[in-house]
Amino acid sequence: MSYVIPVLRKTPKAPRHTFNKALRLIADYRVVPYFISYFKIVGLVEGDHGLYHTLVYIDGRWSCTCDFSIYRKNGYMCSHAFALFIVWGNVDVEGS
Repeated sequence: MSYVIPVLRKTPKAPRHTFNKALRLIADYRVVPYFISYFKIVGLVEGDHGLYHTLVYIDGRWSCTCDFSIYRKNGYMCSHAFALFIVWGNVDVEGS
């Protein structure tokens, strides 16, 4: 299965294991977006250790309720946000 990666003003950083986990979450239907626009996507992601409220903005900013705040310090995106980011690139936004 192939995915289209959306274009952001700032490209997110994610190591290979984060990318692989994001793809696994998507394949297991554990990513549920509930608001999608041109500027941001918001959704719930069922991670391995809980359910997380996650959002990603077009300028590369993101937020997730997971405990992996170390990624924010290093500029890396958590797997939950990266999964939502991938889903964003594979949906049609009405009116665009």
